[in-house]
Amino acid sequence: MIARLSPRSALKSVTGREANVRTASITTLGVNLGATGLRMVIQAVLARWLGPAGYGKFSLLRGWGGLIGRLPDRGYNLALVRWLPQYQELAQGRSYRALVRHSVLQTFYNSVIITVAAMAVSAFVLGDTSAETMVGLTLIITGALSVTLRQVLQATYRYVLGVSLTELVQPLIFALLVLAFAFSVGKSVTATLVALTASGAIIIGFELVAVRSRLPVQRDESPAATDEWRAGTLAMYVGQLGIASQEVSYLLIVGAVLGSTQAALFTVAQRIAILARMGNSAVEAIIGPQLARLGRSGTGAREEMQEIVDRGIRLSTFFTGSACLALIIGSDFVLKVFGSEYADARSMLWVLLIGMILNALTGPTGYLVSMTGSEGIFGSVMVIHAIAGGALAWLVAVVFDSALGVAIVTAATTVSWNLVFVVIAGKRLGVWSFPGGRWLGRRLAAR
Repeated sequence: MIARLSPRSALKSVTGREANVRTASITTLGVNLGATGLRMVIQAVLARWLGPAGYGKFSLLRGWGGLIGRLPDRGYNLALVRWLPQYQELAQGRSYRALVRHSVLQTFYNSVIITVAAMAVSAFVLGDTSAETMVGLTLIITGALSVTLRQVLQATYRYVLGVSLTELVQPLIFALLVLAFAFSVGKSVTATLVALTASGAIIIGFELVAVRSRLPVQRDESPAATDEWRAGTLAMYVGQLGIASQEVSYLLIVGAVLGSTQAALFTVAQRIAILARMGNSAVEAIIGPQLARLGRSGTGAREEMQEIVDRGIRLSTFFTGSACLALIIGSDFVLKVFGSEYADARSMLWVLLIGMILNALTGPTGYLVSMTGSEGIFGSVMVIHAIAGGALAWLVAVVFDSALGVAIVTAATTVSWNLVFVVIAGKRLGVWSFPGGRWLGRRLAAR
């Protein structure tokens, strides 16, 4: 019993290839809950300090930084999760180090180039040289690099560490910096963005130390092994951009068409809805590298993959369903935390929560397709949904003048691409990602 409760045993249960999915997911969920509670307090304070207009502007600038910040990695983020588990298992140290080094350096170089270009466009084309815009664009660098390093930790079964740094430690540092700036230079959008950028840079330093501490010994291998991952990064990059545009573009559309106040309401609804997604995200992040490892075995690993997917669906459905029910019942109270001005976001919040429930029921569909040799299909599906969803959201915002309509498009698009991936994974792998998928798979296999 003492051995089971020892720190070493506890660490093994949440890290490494043999980590317990349930324990690691619950640990990650616990970290996310604590982090989200901290983030909610921070965002509520910012919403009150800056007011709807100021908070909306802060959200839009952070949104643009987040969206453009997805450009630099060129598909390496998913490639890390796809190939690092294989290189680690086969002790291919040279391939491992080459992928990590190339991904991190190229992401950094590309993010600097894109940031400078974005600043130039803002200054010379749009005529916006404000300090808040320029500081907001630096989030491209810190956001891109931080996400890439966290993907390395996820791919090497250390997602709990990665999520603790980015979701718990960074908000704490950000809050301390915001308070320091508020007392020293006053409350402003610019000072808040500076604090966000600085906290991201500090977290990058911590992540680099964690990544370097586990780099394997470099061994002689064939060039083909080292370059294997290069062929799949473009399709993964396209898919990542599709996901990123869907995460951020709807907010940007609301801000561009309906104004910063409606953008603030939409942002609050999205941030609260993320509470319900945490359990689902935790489960998928833990089992993603396992699906990548089994993907090398093709149909021979179908039963094991189905078992992992079923377990993930049970956990994510429980976590997400419970959270959605609690948030729907307590939506008025939660919104009042941000201020009475945000009460009108309730309908948007309910719609987004319904989408979260349906998303949890379909399980890790994105990982199931992208990690098992169908990168091209993954990228195509995400881009099509990003374009169709963005066009429809823009049309709804313009014609109906409704942020609620954009929220409906957001939820419907997410449900749509998940259902498409369910069918693709079922037909190509024989793994069905929904409740009762194992039963259906066996019935079809028996025919």
